[in-house]
This record gives sequence, structure tokens and C-alpha cells, in this order.
Amino acid sequence: MGDILNGRFVLEDEIGRGGMGVVYLAKDLRKEEARDRDPYVAIKVLNEAVQQNPDAFIALQRRPRRPNA
Repeated sequence: MGDILNGRFVLEDEIGRGGMGVVYLAKDLRKEEARDRDPYVAIKVLNEAVQQNPDAFIALQRRPRRPNA
């Protein structure tokens, strides 16, 4: 781990995997810079097949969000 996405998100741990891609626990460097108490976010990295599907964006927008625990 330790890969950085968009110069902002440091991937720290894989927390899930599914048909659309992989979900990582990531540290948001902007939140850390702002001294946010919880700089961690979940980042979903889409697999190649989903990235190439023109309807993927629509499917992701329609997908319900998980409520905060």
C-alpha cells in the first residue's frame, strides 16, 4: 500500500472487493493538512471493465449510499 491517488489520497488498506472494483481505506492529505480529527475516507477504485462501460457512471449514481455507522 502507500499508493497516492490524485496527489491527495494515500491508500492504506484494502477493506472490500466486489464486482465493480476494490475499496480502500485512504488518508485524505487535505483533511490531514486541515487538522481534521478523522482524515480517513473510503475510496473505490473501479476495475477496467467498469471504467470502459459508458453506463458505469449512471449505475454508480443510482447506487444507494451506505448510511454512516
